[in-house]
Amino acid sequence: MAGATTALGGASETMFHNPAIMALMDRSVDVALAQNRWIQDIIFHQGSIALRPVRGRYGTIGLSFRREDYGELALTAPAENDSGFVTTDTYRPYSQAIGLVYAHSPIHSLSIGGHVRHITSHFYPDEVESYRDEDYDIIAYDLGLIYRTGFRSLLIGFICRNYSLRDDNEGLAYIVEVGASMDLLDLTGINMDSHSLVVALDRVYPRRFNKKIQIGAEYTFMKTIFIRAGYRRPTDEPERNLGIGLRVPLDGVRLRLDYAYGHMGVFGDIKQFSIQLSY
Repeated sequence: MAGATTALGGASETMFHNPAIMALMDRSVDVALAQNRWIQDIIFHQGSIALRPVRGRYGTIGLSFRREDYGELALTAPAENDSGFVTTDTYRPYSQAIGLVYAHSPIHSLSIGGHVRHITSHFYPDEVESYRDEDYDIIAYDLGLIYRTGFRSLLIGFICRNYSLRDDNEGLAYIVEVGASMDLLDLTGINMDSHSLVVALDRVYPRRFNKKIQIGAEYTFMKTIFIRAGYRRPTDEPERNLGIGLRVPLDGVRLRLDYAYGHMGVFGDIKQFSIQLSY
């Protein structure tokens, strides 16, 4: 859905988008695993688990893991007689984060959530000592809010997310996102409990880059089949996303499989797979 998830309902996977949404989880335990094959050889892996004890009376807690593998790169050195460069070795830069999440609804209309992450990176090989300081080991904080307006299913969300060191190494870079989502079938006044058409809209405010608009839609058929589409702009390359999901009930356990596809022009295709279990 092109990342338009700031106010989009879900379960443990929402901790990566807006941790406050976890307070709306309707299951006691939820586990989600995902792999995103992004541009070139870059692959994202992520996993999440959320626990909602005593029907959420004391909130919802969760653990997160995310690793970004940037593919295999060549380590080069000048060739003899200044005839160019030769490959001496290869290495795999990466970044990963492990997090702890908590979400709670102090009142029915408002949910709050926080996500504390330990982020480490290794962008340069150990042999290149001059760049070793470019790697970082930091603690980052995300703070999210969800407001249930009381008008049909309309939700309004807010998230402030830290993601890396600032250029001046004196603080954390951040992104602020404000969004809304609603099931448009609620406006028909017809009871369609087994079907929904959720539309989500996000406005993204990066610290240094251009503001973005992200739009996504999800149609649910018989609470079983999910069809999704999304679009975001402005981007360096036009980015449109399509996806499909399947929910399978298995003797009290809910199994959900999802696939998403996107295209980024000269950067090629983007493919994402995820599996989710809850009970």
